[in-house]
Amino acid sequence: MEIVMLFAFNSHQLCYDFRLATEMNTAEKFDDLVLQYWKAGCDVKHWRFLKAKHFQSDNKKFTAKNLLQKKDGNFSLQKYFLSFQKIKRNVLFHSGKLQDFIICTNIDFDFDNGFQHQSLKKLHHEEPLYLEPVTEADEMLNVGGEHYQFVSSSHPERQKVVSVLKSLFDEMSERRKLAKKLADHLLEGKMVTLDGLFKEYHMHLASFVFDIGVNKLAKKFVEGKLDDQSCPGALAFREALHEAIVEKLKKQPKKQNKLPPKENKLTHHCSDSDTSWDDIGKLKLNLAESFRCAHIPHSEFKGLAELQVTDEEVEEFLDHLIFAVNQPNEEILSELISVKLGQELNLIDGDLITSDFQSRMVDWLKKKQGSYQSQEKVGKFFCDLREKLCQLILIGPTSEHVKTLQEYGIQFNDNVLPAALKNFWTYHKLKMKHQFLITLLIQHRHSWEA
Repeated sequence: MEIVMLFAFNSHQLCYDFRLATEMNTAEKFDDLVLQYWKAGCDVKHWRFLKAKHFQSDNKKFTAKNLLQKKDGNFSLQKYFLSFQKIKRNVLFHSGKLQDFIICTNIDFDFDNGFQHQSLKKLHHEEPLYLEPVTEADEMLNVGGEHYQFVSSSHPERQKVVSVLKSLFDEMSERRKLAKKLADHLLEGKMVTLDGLFKEYHMHLASFVFDIGVNKLAKKFVEGKLDDQSCPGALAFREALHEAIVEKLKKQPKKQNKLPPKENKLTHHCSDSDTSWDDIGKLKLNLAESFRCAHIPHSEFKGLAELQVTDEEVEEFLDHLIFAVNQPNEEILSELISVKLGQELNLIDGDLITSDFQSRMVDWLKKKQGSYQSQEKVGKFFCDLREKLCQLILIGPTSEHVKTLQEYGIQFNDNVLPAALKNFWTYHKLKMKHQFLITLLIQHRHSWEA
């Protein structure tokens, strides 16, 4: 909540034309905050994505092991890379520039303090990862802490990082996952249903990989005659499927697989490439009717090429990924936002505004689908607040007015007055506002008589 408030306020202050979203499904794992904005006088739309990971203890640290985790942990890079791939390929984000993808947390890296370098930091691991500070200030995320990104291409350590991460991303890619899932269904005779990865890649599986008429793998696919022009990524997927089948057979060295003997002759001995593909082509597919007859809308089509992991895309991911560490926890961030809001409106106590601002944000979050915070909405919020403050100018709600009155010996009760102002804003009817203001003026009559 606080990080969304911060981005909304800063975007407003910078006079950007912006749209701010949260829990956006198309943002995949970076769904905590999505900002699209246009700078004044510029036609280029920028996209920023953020994932927030806040912890109760600020003393906790995360390591290279956390980043290289194969399971979907808090900082597992493999899941963020997959999200990056999907966002890049989503037509929604094609009309603009993908600026950065931020992993924001209130804890720090566990750096190798024994590593000495002028500009680089090292995360200790069997194959170490190298990072460097981001020198350019972030105009949105400007509440302290440090920002890092993976070592740039100007350093020789960059290629080591790319090599380590590419290996991880390829192993955990959807290409491997889909290949393993299909291998399991082929060898175990499981029914291929229209869900998960089978649904996501239905069109290419049904059109190029499967021969639905005979319930087997397509002849061209088995023989390796599908080129990447007719079906981009088919050859790479074919290779991954073969590896997945051989791997699964090795894990059951003494067992004939469970498919009917007449339809399936694959055993652990069939690990030779040519022999294996001859037998793989004889395996029967158990296709559910829902899969066989499905029509997936064009907007959901996925090509097999999207399953691949290339050096170029890993490099691109590293160039866009930002780690914002040692960020203020939620309590401190709320206080910092309160100060910013108070300065914006020249108030004694910014907490009054923060509470109202937060309430607006909560109402917005309840709407979720199809609702954005924008320059118009946030601008109207501050415009309405200024009108309220103008109505209360007589009782000195601004720092400047209080300071002037204090020169004449007028003293204000700092606890009573802000509470009174806060109660004032809960009155929505004009007559009630006037009545409350008169009462408040009577209560402070002795101050004015001084």
